[in-house]
Amino acid sequence: MEHLNREDALAIVGIDGRFPGCENLDQLWELIISGKSATVDYSRDALLEAGENPQLIDDKNYVAKGMPFADIDAFDYKFFGFNERQARYMDPQNRLMLESSWRAFEHAGYAPRQIADRCSVGVFAGKNPPHYYHENVIPHIMQDTQSTTLSQQLEVETANGCDFVGNWLAYKIGFTGPALNIQTACSTGLSAVAVACQNLLTHYCDMALVSVSGLILNQGRGYLYQENNILSSDGYCRPLDADASGTLDGSGVVSLVLKRYEDAIEAGDQIHAVIAGVGINNDGLSKQDFMAPGVEGQARAIRMALAQAELKPDDIDYLELHGTGTRLGDPVELSALKLAWGEVRDRKHPCRLGSVKANIGHLNACAGLAGLVKVILAIRHHTIPPMANFRSLNPYIELDNRAFEINTAQLPWPREGNSPHRAGISSFGFGGTNVHLVVEEHLSAAASMPQQKQGIDPEILFASAASPEQIKPLIESWLPYRQAHGDANISLTSLITREHLRYRTALVLRAGETPDLNALTVSRSADETRVGWVFGGQGEMLSPEMGRQLYRRYAPFRDAVDECRMLLGDEQACLIWPLHDNDWSLHRPAVLQPALFIYQYALAQLWRAVGLMPECVLGHSIGEIAAVCVAGGLTLDSALQLVRLRGLAFESIDGEQGSMLVVFSELDSMPSLGQGLVVAAHNATDVQVVAGAQAALDAFMQRCQEAGVGTYPLNVTHAFHSPMVRKAADYLVQRAPRLRGEKLTIPVYSTLSGQRLEDATDIAYWARHLLSPTLFSEALAAATAAHHLTMAIEISPHSLVSGLVRKSQLLAIPSCSQARSEHLDFLEALASAYGNGLVPEATALFPESVSKVVLPGYPFRKHSLWINRPSNAKQTQGENRAPGAIGPTPERAGGAVTAATGLSQAAPNGLDEQEEVLELNEDDSAQLLALFVSYWETYLGLPSAVPDDDFFSYGGTSLTAIQIQEAVKRDLGVSISMSEFMGSRTPRKLNEIVCERLMGETTDE
Repeated sequence: MEHLNREDALAIVGIDGRFPGCENLDQLWELIISGKSATVDYSRDALLEAGENPQLIDDKNYVAKGMPFADIDAFDYKFFGFNERQARYMDPQNRLMLESSWRAFEHAGYAPRQIADRCSVGVFAGKNPPHYYHENVIPHIMQDTQSTTLSQQLEVETANGCDFVGNWLAYKIGFTGPALNIQTACSTGLSAVAVACQNLLTHYCDMALVSVSGLILNQGRGYLYQENNILSSDGYCRPLDADASGTLDGSGVVSLVLKRYEDAIEAGDQIHAVIAGVGINNDGLSKQDFMAPGVEGQARAIRMALAQAELKPDDIDYLELHGTGTRLGDPVELSALKLAWGEVRDRKHPCRLGSVKANIGHLNACAGLAGLVKVILAIRHHTIPPMANFRSLNPYIELDNRAFEINTAQLPWPREGNSPHRAGISSFGFGGTNVHLVVEEHLSAAASMPQQKQGIDPEILFASAASPEQIKPLIESWLPYRQAHGDANISLTSLITREHLRYRTALVLRAGETPDLNALTVSRSADETRVGWVFGGQGEMLSPEMGRQLYRRYAPFRDAVDECRMLLGDEQACLIWPLHDNDWSLHRPAVLQPALFIYQYALAQLWRAVGLMPECVLGHSIGEIAAVCVAGGLTLDSALQLVRLRGLAFESIDGEQGSMLVVFSELDSMPSLGQGLVVAAHNATDVQVVAGAQAALDAFMQRCQEAGVGTYPLNVTHAFHSPMVRKAADYLVQRAPRLRGEKLTIPVYSTLSGQRLEDATDIAYWARHLLSPTLFSEALAAATAAHHLTMAIEISPHSLVSGLVRKSQLLAIPSCSQARSEHLDFLEALASAYGNGLVPEATALFPESVSKVVLPGYPFRKHSLWINRPSNAKQTQGENRAPGAIGPTPERAGGAVTAATGLSQAAPNGLDEQEEVLELNEDDSAQLLALFVSYWETYLGLPSAVPDDDFFSYGGTSLTAIQIQEAVKRDLGVSISMSEFMGSRTPRKLNEIVCERLMGETTDE
C-alpha cells in the first residue's frame, strides 16, 4: 500500500454544497452518475410570471432554458445574529456561504464556534460580482437619496462587496485566522483552495475554510443566444462535443474544510481526499487577448501541480476539465493538457476526461470547487462517472486514445495494485489565472470508518437548535442513519460535532425501537445553571443489581468501584461489593451501608468525568459521608473505614431495632408522637420522618390515619437518628480510627446543623450525626440561598430525595430510580441536565471504539428576504417600497415623525442655535420615547419594538448606531456621542439622555 508521507499534503475533511436541482452532495452524485443535466425547460407562462419581456421571449434566438437554484432568497438570519433589515440587503451569496460554511464544519466533525475557540481557522472566500447590490439594493437607495446617509451606504456596501465576504464569515462564526477574499473570476474556487493550502503549510492557520458562491439572480428566465458568445444555443453545456456551442450559467455554493494531512491523521478525522499538488499561475503576455485562454499558462499550472505531488502523468486516472463547452476554450484546454503531459506510452488504462459543467452548468466563481467536489464523490464511490451530453468528439480536438478517453457510462475506477485513486482538476479564469490540483484517495479512509454494529445498549441523542421548530426536522434527518452507523456513533456525533444552542432536547435511543418524535420535550436552556449534588440516604432496601450496568458501561464508575475494592482488601471487597456473586448480603447494615457509599462515590466520579461539577454538596443521613468524601473533607480510605464501622455499629445493637415512618404533615399539625418516638428527619415543610419502636409507630400511624394525615412506613433495618441507636453511636466513637481529610474543596452543607460544614474529621460529629435528626430541609435551603442553585442532581441508587428537592422549587434530576434499568435512568438524567443547559463531556460516556460519523447538517429556517428591483427607478419617494427596503420611510423617521410629536419647533437643527431651555412635560417625553422606538423599528428592521429592546440583541452595529445618531441630530437637533449611545442601548435610556439635553441639563460623557 502506498502512503503519502510528505509534509506538504493537505486533507479535505469537510464538505458542503448546493447546486442547480441538488440540495446536497447525495443529490449531486445521483445527477452526475445518471449522466443527466439539471437544465429545465421554461414555459411561456412561467417566463412571463418571472417577469421576462414578452418580445424577448418571442425572439427566435431566445433560449427558454435554465438551471434553477432553490431558495436563493432564503436565509436563517436570526441564527447568525442579524436583524431582518440587515439580512434583506445583504448579498444572498454571503448569506448562503454562512449557512454552507457552518454545515461544512459539522460535516468535518467539528462544532464551528467551539473549534474556532480552540485553534486558528483561516477563511478563504470568493464569489460572483454582487449583482444583487447593483441591480436590487442600489435602486432602492437611489429612490431616497435625501434621507440616505454615508453610514447607511457604508453599511450596505460592506454587506455586499467582494472585499468583505471572508470577513463576514470570520466575524459571524468566530474564526481568528487569516480572512482573505479571493477573486480570480472562473478560477476563484480553486484559487481559494491554493491560497488556503499555502496558509496551512506556513502555519498561518491550523484549519482552513474555503467557501465560494456563484449565484445567478435571474432565476426562472432564459437568455438570448448570441453566436460565438459563451452561452450555448440550446441550453445545454456539451464539453468536448462536436455540437458544443457554449455553456449555461448555473448557481451554486461550496464550502470545504482543510487541514494539514498529518494533523488530520492525528485527530482521527475522516479524510475525503488528499490534495497532493497545487499549480497556480497567470498567462501573462503569452496570449493575444485579456479574455482568451492561454495554452502555455495552463500547461505550466498542470506541470507545477504534478511536480509538487511528485507524480507523473501516468499516475493520474481521471481529469476533471474546466470544460466550458465553448468552441475556443475546449480545444485550447486539450492542447495545454497534451503539452503538459507530453507523449504517453505505457498506460494500462487511458485517463478518463469529464466536466461537471455538463451536469450543472458553469458556476462561475464556484466552478472549480464544483469540479473538485465531483472528484471527491467519485473517489468515495470508486466510480468514474459518465460525461453528460457527449455524443461525438469536437473535430477541432485530437485525442490519443491510449492517453485519454471520454466515457458515456459510469465505470468502476481501476486500481493499480494498492495505489490510491488519483485525479487532476483544472480551473481557468477570465484574465488568465490558471489553477490545477492533483488529489488522491486517502487509502485508510475505509478502514478508519466506524464499523461498530448496532449495539444492544440504549444510547442518548443530543439535539439543539436556535428555534424550537427546528429540533424535530434535525432529529428526523439523523434517524435514517441509525442502521448504517449504529446508535453509539450517532450519539457521540450529536454531542461533539454540533453547537449546543438555546433550544434543546435529548432522547434515549433503544435498539430496534423508533422514538416517538411527537412526544419530544424541547427545553429552553437556562442562561445560567447552578448545580448542587444531593446524596441520598439509605432509604429502603437496595437491589442486588445496583451498579451492575453502570460498572459494565462507564469506565469512571468502574475505576472508582475498583479503587474502593482495592482499599477494602480482597475479603471485604468480595463481601461488600462482589463482582460476580449474586449472593449480595444487602440485608446486613455492615454490607449495605458501605455498598451504598461505594455506589454514591462511583456515581459522583462518573458525573465529575461527564463534566457536571457542583457548586456545593449535601447528603441525607448516611449520604453525607459520600458527600464529604467527594468534597475532599475525608480521604477515601477514611470514609470507607467510617462507613464500614457505622454498619458494624448497627449490627452490634441487641434487642428491638425499631423502624421509621414518613409523615406527610407540617410539624405543628402532626398528632402527638407518644412516648419513645422522635422526629428523625425534617425533609421538607410538610414531610417528616418519625422513628422509634414498632409498637409505638403502629399506634402513631393509627392516630395519623384518624386525623387524616398521610403516612408511609420505610423498609429499613433500624430506627436511625433516634435514641434507639445510642449503642451504635457509642460503638462508633470507641472503635473509630483517626479520620483524615483535607480542607473542603467543595462547600458541604451539614444535615446535622443545617448550615455549612467546616470540618468532618471529628468522630464525635459523626456520632451526633447518627443520633440526631436529619435537618435536610434546612441544609437544602441554606445551600440554595448561598449558591443560587437552580438544579440538584441526586447521587443515589433511588430517587427518594428528588421528590423532597422539588418541594423547594428546584429542578431535581435523579440519577437512578431502581424502578427500571439504571443505565436508562442515567441517560434520562443526562437528557434532563442537557435540556437545562449542561453539556456532558464525551470521553466519559463512550468507549474508544465509538467514533464520530457524518450526519446531515443543521436545518436552517427559510426566511424569504429579498428586495425586488423597482420597475421604475425614478419612482416618487416611498412608493412601492419592498418590505424592509433600505432607508427609513417618511412615515417612521425623519421630519415627518418629528412633526407628529409636535416638538420640532422646540428642537431646531443644531444645539448652537438653541436660545432657550425647553420645558418638557410627561406627554412630550412619551412622544419622544415613541420616536426613539420608531428609530429601533426603522434602523434595526423590527416589526414592533418596545422601549426596553436592547440595541445589540437585535443585530445593532456601530454603523447602525451612527444612523440613529444622525436621525436624532436631524430630527431633534441633539448630538449624542457614541459612548452615550453605547451606554444607553435601549430607546428608554436614550430618551432619558435626550430629554435631559433638551431641558438644558448637561451630561458628562
